[in-house]
Amino acid sequence: TQTQFYIEGQDLDFNGEYRMKLTRIDDQIELFTCPFIPQRFPEDQMTEVSTLVLYGPGQQGNNVKALAPRHGHAVIYTMTGVAVSTVELFVGENDLNLPLEKGIYIMKIQYDEGDVQIVNIVVQ
Repeated sequence: TQTQFYIEGQDLDFNGEYRMKLTRIDDQIELFTCPFIPQRFPEDQMTEVSTLVLYGPGQQGNNVKALAPRHGHAVIYTMTGVAVSTVELFVGENDLNLPLEKGIYIMKIQYDEGDVQIVNIVVQ
């Protein structure tokens, strides 16, 4: 299989093999991922995931305000699956203390009704 080149705005070839070019933040070294073949999923199997990006601590550290539509609990995990923070969410405005250490985190919100929301957190 030959590696394909994707141009924004054009359709992906779902039989083609792609690589992604990445640039490391700390030293600006560019590298490519291992090859992958994109997969198409039906709309009803897709989940929208929000991403929150923090650019270093502000005056209040990495404390952010979040509006919760319902009562539930949130757990913030590192990319290795270690829980670093747990918070109870109340209807309305909530204070969240997000990690200060640079990295990518996953926040899993579980509402009392059982539904789950995932938010990616990037701390730079």
